[in-house]
Amino acid sequence: MAFLWQKANFRTRQNLQKTLFPTGITYYKDLGHYRTPKVNAIFELMRSLSATIGQQKGGTHSSDEVHSASVARTGIEPVFRP
Repeated sequence: MAFLWQKANFRTRQNLQKTLFPTGITYYKDLGHYRTPKVNAIFELMRSLSATIGQQKGGTHSSDEVHSASVARTGIEPVFRP
C-alpha cells in the first residue's frame, strides 16, 4: 500500500484516501492521532476474519477484542493523565 501511495499522483491519492476513509479523517495535533468516524467495510471484514482464523487455530480472544472497532468513535476520546 505504501508503494502505491508513493508512486501515485495527486488525483490517485485522493481517490485512494476517499475509498479507504469515505467519511474523511481528522488529525488531532495535540495528541498526534488520526481518527475517522467510520471503519471502512474492508478493514472491518479483515479484522473479523483475523479474529475467526485466530480462534480456529486455537488462539483465544476476549469478547472485547472480537467485537471492538478498529477506530475510535467521534466524541469518545481517551483521557490522558500525567
